[in-house]
Parts: sequence; C-alpha cells; structure tokens
Amino acid sequence: MDYGPKAPIQGNMTRLLNWLLLGYLALFPFGQLARLPITFFDSPEVSIYLTDLVVVLISVIYLIGIWQGKFKWPPLAGNILGFLLAALLSLSAASFWLGWRELFVSFLYLIRLASYILLYGTVYNLARNKPTRKTLLNSLILLGVVLAVFGWLQYIFLSDIRPLTIFGWDEHYKRIVGTFLDPNFTAIILVLALILTPGVKTRDILIWLFLFVTLLFTYSRSGYGAILIGMSVVSWMTRKPVFLATSLLLILSGILFLPRPAGEGVRLSRTTSIELRLQNWQEALTIFKSSPLLGVGFDTLRYVRQDSLSHAAAGVDNSILFILVTTGVIGLVIFLSLIVRIWIIFGRKREIMVLASLSAVIFHSMFTNSLFYPWVLGWMAILFCARIPRSSAAGMNARKNLSRFLRDTPLLAVGRDSLGSKVKS
Repeated sequence: MDYGPKAPIQGNMTRLLNWLLLGYLALFPFGQLARLPITFFDSPEVSIYLTDLVVVLISVIYLIGIWQGKFKWPPLAGNILGFLLAALLSLSAASFWLGWRELFVSFLYLIRLASYILLYGTVYNLARNKPTRKTLLNSLILLGVVLAVFGWLQYIFLSDIRPLTIFGWDEHYKRIVGTFLDPNFTAIILVLALILTPGVKTRDILIWLFLFVTLLFTYSRSGYGAILIGMSVVSWMTRKPVFLATSLLLILSGILFLPRPAGEGVRLSRTTSIELRLQNWQEALTIFKSSPLLGVGFDTLRYVRQDSLSHAAAGVDNSILFILVTTGVIGLVIFLSLIVRIWIIFGRKREIMVLASLSAVIFHSMFTNSLFYPWVLGWMAILFCARIPRSSAAGMNARKNLSRFLRDTPLLAVGRDSLGSKVKS
C-alpha cells in the first residue's frame, strides 16, 4: 500500500488552515463591520459575517482531515459533543411548532456554534509547538489593542450611535462601543486581553493601562466586574494581590473622574438597565416552564417572542438562563459538566490565564449572553489551544473521544452499550 501522497496532502491542508486562521484573526477586530449586506433565504434575522464564513470553511476542512485520519479530536471533544447533541435534540423537538423556515434559521445558528467549536479542534492541531502557541497568545493581545484603537476612533468620530436604533441596536451616547456596537461585548474582549497582558516590562505596563482606560470608557459595569473577577483569580493563584489592587484602584478612580456627559448610559448608578434585565430574566423563566426538560429549542427565542428583527429578542441577558430555556435541564446539566471538566483540566496545570479568563467570561455572562457571542467563542477557542496541557490528550482520537462521551454521560445510558459496540467494531 502506498502512503506517499499523505504527507504532502496533509501539509497542503495545514498550510491552507494556517492562512484561513490568519484571515480570521485579521477580520476579528472589525466586529459588526464585517457583516455582509445580504439576506439569507429572505430571512432578515440571519446575520452573515465574513468571520463566520471563514470559520465554517475552516471547520469543513478540519472535518475532512478528521475523516481522512490526518487530524485528531481535541480534549473535551466528548463533553462538547454532548452539549451539541442536547441542542440538536431541543431543536428537533421544536420542529413540532416551528415552520420550516424558522427551524432552518435556528439550525443555522447551531451550525455556527458547532463551527466555532470545530475551530477549537483545528487550532489544537495547528498549535503543536510552544513558539506557535506563544504566537497565538501574542495575537490575541494584539487583537485587544486593535479593538481598543477602533473603540477610540469610534468614540472620537461617532460618539452618538443612537441613530442605529432603527437597525435594532441599543441607544448609546458618549461611550466606547467599538466595532461590536455594544459596550458590554467590547468590554469583555478588553477584559480578556487585559488578563493576558500583565507583565513587568514597560511595554506590557503601557499596553495594560491603555486597555484598562479603554475599558473604563465603555461604562460597562459587567465589564468592570469581569476584570475584578479575572484579576482576583490571577492574584489568588499567583499570591500577588497587586493585580486585584491595581484593577480596583483604577475602577474606583474611573468612577470618580470619568466624564459624565448627558445620557443614561454613562451614569454608573443607572437603574433602567437593571430593571430591563430583571424583566428579561423573569420572561425567560416563564418560557422555561413551558418546556423544562428539552427547552423550547436552541436559538428559537426570537420566534417564541414573535420578534425576529430585534437583536435582544434572540437571547437572554444571562447565558445560563439562555441554555436552560433553549436546551432545558438536560442541556444545562451537560453544559455545567463541561465547565467542570474544563476547570479540572486547566486547574491541574495551574493555567492561570485560562482560569482567570473563564471566570471573567462566566461572571460577565450572568448579565449578557457573552458565552455564545461568536467573538468570545473564537477568542476562548484559541486561548484554550494555546494553553491546554498536551499530555492530557496523548493518544486521543475520534473513537476514544466518542467512547468516553458515551461512557461518562448518564443521560445517554439508554442504548449506550449497543452504540459502544459499534464504535469498537
């Protein structure tokens, strides 16, 4: 049997994936500006971004590589597959009340989620040595800096984005909302960049201060809380309270000295957003009661609320509630087991950057659906691959991952033995 062609084919595939990953990183800081001005199947609620198209293409090539035995499944593949199956099951149950077009649109968003998860698998296979993983971390920091620069350009030249409310965006005035057109999502990316930046070199300190001041001008209270949570983890694990103390001091200074132009959004004592968020949570719990086991279907909330155009109608201002409402108790249990598994893997090796970032995102997701924000998913996928302990995945392949998933998931106990026998065959 001739094995000669495999090496060059794999090399070509790897080079193509490297170029596509570079393209994704280049498009990342453009945020909503990378949105294509087209509708998909006459569905205005479907937003198509260049970043999503690149990630989907990366995922397809990665799956081809998996099929041909050229790439491996990454660690956590079984746990992630479990959540995707729960989301698919919930969406299948929703087919009894959704029309085919609504079901197709919701399925597209599930495909997007799966694509970003496959991005994690792709980068895991590409980042095989320490120099590559270090380059990935530096790239993330650079993305944070570029995003901050774009944020200041928006603040200077387009400080009033209230006219964009006709396109479904929230009213914001004299705040850094950046290319995401949302101060909260801009804030969490800045927080994640800040967590990766701490250092003793003058350059690192200047970058950190620049990012932090940019974060302050988002006036995002969830962003302020996220950086405090992240730096608390860093201080606790390094036994250096200076990180938390510095962050707390800068936030207190910001509260005292940040400019207060006219507008509700820049008042840190504002209560309107709190009241709206509480209403959002109460509505989500009411919807959950209608289908507690499987949920109403992944990403079908816009149809449950009968509002397909508003950006807010598609989600819940709390990622845990979003999972509970859309995938039910089954999906939430599997998702929480995934989070625990992530914490165990990275906790054993004391991967401070990952644990601090994960803690910050989880806290932030209690007030905004940031866990499922595509740019957060992409960031965390790259960060995981840059820091994941390689020994935890030694010898792991597709069959072993699937077998582990079937063995460790009690909710799939029915039929598990028969499926397991097929995997072995």
